[in-house]
Amino acid sequence: MSSWPARMGVRTGARPSFAAIAEEHLDAVYRYLLLMTRNRTVAEDLTSDTFEKAFRS
Repeated sequence: MSSWPARMGVRTGARPSFAAIAEEHLDAVYRYLLLMTRNRTVAEDLTSDTFEKAFRS
């Protein structure tokens, strides 16, 4: 999971306020999606998609 923020550009400083929010909630979102899907790969993909959409909005 530690590679997700870097892969999404969160740690690059592009949007510091978004980075702070993403880092604070990333694990909780992933755990929730893992609970719902019971599949690590799907939960990772959905978490990445979720934060990407939030970043773009």
